[in-house]
Amino acid sequence: MEVRSILGRFWHAFVNALANFFDAAAFRTVLACRVIVGAVPVEVGKRRWVRSVDKPVLVDGHDWTTGRLLFSILVYPAIDELDLSKAEAAHYQRVEQIKQIVAQGAGDLRLSLYLETEWDLRWDNRREVWIDGGDYAYDASRFGIGTRSERSEVA
Repeated sequence: MEVRSILGRFWHAFVNALANFFDAAAFRTVLACRVIVGAVPVEVGKRRWVRSVDKPVLVDGHDWTTGRLLFSILVYPAIDELDLSKAEAAHYQRVEQIKQIVAQGAGDLRLSLYLETEWDLRWDNRREVWIDGGDYAYDASRFGIGTRSERSEVA
C-alpha cells in the first residue's frame, strides 16, 4: 500500500511537470508566431494633460451617522483617449464605477456611508495641489495622494 502511494505521488508530480512544460511551450510558440506576423504591442498615442481641462474629480466618503469625513479619493481623467469628448465620457464612467465599488464594499461591510462628488477642483500652481470648494488642498505628491491637508491660503 505504501509503495502504491509513493508511485502515485511521483506519477502526479511527473504529470504536473509535463503539463507545465507543454503550457510554457505553447505560450512561447504562440508569442513567437505573433512576433513573426507583426502583431506585437503597439504604443498608444496619448494627448497632453491640460490641468484646466482635464481636472480630477474628488469623491468624499462620509459616515452617515456622524457626518465625519472618512476618506477622499481623487479620480484622475484618462489621457489615453485622443478625442476629448470620449475622454470626458470615460472619466465620468470611471468616477461612477469607483463610487459604485466603494458603495458596494461599504454595503457588504454594513457601513453607513454617503458619498459626495465634487467636479470643479482648481489647480494651485504655486503649491502644486488641487483645491476644492471648501478651500482644502489635495496634494498630488507620492506621499499625499488624496489626503486632506490644512486649508489653503486664499488670496
